[in-house]
Amino acid sequence: MYSMDEIFARLQRGEKVEDIANEVADAINGAVAKLEEEQTKKLQETKIHDAAERAAAAFNELLVYYDVTKEKMTAEDVIGLMKSVVEVKGQLETVIDSISAAKPQKRAITSEEKLDNFLRDWNLR
Repeated sequence: MYSMDEIFARLQRGEKVEDIANEVADAINGAVAKLEEEQTKKLQETKIHDAAERAAAAFNELLVYYDVTKEKMTAEDVIGLMKSVVEVKGQLETVIDSISAAKPQKRAITSEEKLDNFLRDWNLR
């Protein structure tokens, strides 16, 4: 914290007003940025939790509709399920990429080769 007595003592030691002001401004800007970041993160977590609660409620309604006796799903269950889906999706993308990279690439047929094939198919060559 910056108290008047602390600032006064620093001025008496010969520190420049601009240096002290810049230091205070940097501290305030850092605190404001941190606060905004925390608020954004909290808002995002709230949105995710709200969506997960709606998904759990919908799933539970389906269980009632189809007369399935099962433990009720919670928002935390939905969030855990979605994290698992994201992990599996990432792993599948890695596997698909490695398969695509290992597959030999087919060479494009030139127009000259297409013409030659056409003439051969019609016994003109």
